[in-house]
Amino acid sequence: MRQRSRKVAPESPPEIARSEERTRNALARIRELKAGYAKKIVPMFYELFSAASSEAEQPNDLDLATRLAHQISGTAGTYGFSNTGQIAGEIEDLLSTLARADDRIRPILRRALEAHLDRAARVLIEELGSMRSELGPD
Repeated sequence: MRQRSRKVAPESPPEIARSEERTRNALARIRELKAGYAKKIVPMFYELFSAASSEAEQPNDLDLATRLAHQISGTAGTYGFSNTGQIAGEIEDLLSTLARADDRIRPILRRALEAHLDRAARVLIEELGSMRSELGPD
């Protein structure tokens, strides 16, 4: 005895409309989250730059800078700042190396850190600019 295949009826128009509305609502929420993160990431980077720049005089700032770089590295990509997250990870690695380095190589690592911080600022500005149309005014 052969089994007949049952045809599944297509979704009804009201169900499709509800699905489209849920999709629109989800996309709007994602835009809100990205916009909120975009407002937070600039002050976070400013604090990272400040702490990383003063680590020679303030040893506790090295820990703070490392934590901030780790936090940015772990979250930026989720909100569409993938290049920013990648360079924050590189900064975190440099800061961790700097924490363990002896005095002979610290100046070299500091120069590399400064170069990465400069690059990070450019990358962040670039990514914010490219997201501007998606995020809307403000």
